[in-house]
Amino acid sequence: MNRSQRARSRGTDITSPLRNNYFHGKMMDAYHFQLETHYHNHLRSMLNRLVIGRGVVCGLNVTHRQDCDGCEEPETPVIDIAHGVAIDAWGRPIVVPSDVKCLPIPKDRIIEALELTEEYGGAGTASRHVGHGPPGKDDDDDEKGPNGWVQVLIGYHECQVDPVPVLAGDCHGGQSCNAGTIREWYKFDFRAGRSQRIDLHCNIPDVVTRGRVNYDKIVDWVTIPDENELTGCRERPEASWLPLADVHFDLDESGDAPRFVIDRVDIYRRRVAYSNRLLFEMLLDLIQARRGPNR
Repeated sequence: MNRSQRARSRGTDITSPLRNNYFHGKMMDAYHFQLETHYHNHLRSMLNRLVIGRGVVCGLNVTHRQDCDGCEEPETPVIDIAHGVAIDAWGRPIVVPSDVKCLPIPKDRIIEALELTEEYGGAGTASRHVGHGPPGKDDDDDEKGPNGWVQVLIGYHECQVDPVPVLAGDCHGGQSCNAGTIREWYKFDFRAGRSQRIDLHCNIPDVVTRGRVNYDKIVDWVTIPDENELTGCRERPEASWLPLADVHFDLDESGDAPRFVIDRVDIYRRRVAYSNRLLFEMLLDLIQARRGPNR
């Protein structure tokens, strides 16, 4: 394989796929088995990222409970995350097979969020929208600042499990046990501030003109990169985290001791992966809406 065939696009995951060439009598070692696994994982992630895109595929609802029974600090604000599937910003699938109960939110992140509130000149006042109310006119957080919000993010994580004995040593030697399996798992992170709004404007101007699709515009969008990297072969972002929800906090000083309380969970800034099933349902709704009220 020459240098041009193995060339890597700058800063992206777009590389020439490399897989095993099997033949009778070939010596198979750890490198070649790892090469085969990397080949499939790499293509899967690259196609997921460029074709489907990052976002929640299904599930992963986020709800809150004020107190955590059984925790070391029972009054710690906690959230529950439902089982589900997502694709991270690098195209890797994230599978949460069962509900995650009583996930505590670190107090330092809550304090940081409330300090951001003070920077923007506001107090941590309770929101009228409790639970999962959709954003309203009073939800203009881009102008009011972070306003006591903490982001809940999910990420891809690999765990080495199922330890097995090492039956043959190598030049470095000394290792008698190693993980026999890699479990593709998940992890959570919390950040002070508000998640970015989802842009619902069309990024392909004049793609539909006088009721007809302008195919040239589609070709340009797929082929020619722009300065914002919204077209062409998009660069893989540095961070792979996926926002799930924004949690709003207030400081309750009505009791004997002040405590942090959750007064709202907003899941409407999460990014959704547009599956074929979802796009088909959206298309059906557009067709029915075009027919008018007597559909």
